Amino acid sequence: MVNLSILPLAQGDIQALVDYYDAISPKLTDLFLSELDRAFEAIVDYPEAYQKRYKEVRVIFLKRFSLGVYYKLYGKKAVVLGVLHTSQHPEIWKKRTQ
Repeated sequence: MVNLSILPLAQGDIQALVDYYDAISPKLTDLFLSELDRAFEAIVDYPEAYQKRYKEVRVIFLKRFSLGVYYKLYGKKAVVLGVLHTSQHPEIWKKRTQ
């Protein structure tokens, strides 16, 4: 089990997604946030269970959305670097690892 923190840029990703889904349907936003919470819980409970995507950056994909939660482990701490659509260019989250 690890502690989870979210970078401000990743918080911005989440807010942008909430705004987007809210414009479509508040129920969709609720579904997204529920899926995101499950992903965060999975990271906390099983931090090393998910594949490394770039160097030490790992990713867990949401089940109902084409989104990945990119994170990096630092001992007993997991840091969320971004929550990004799978079609987005990987340079976005790679820059956040430096």
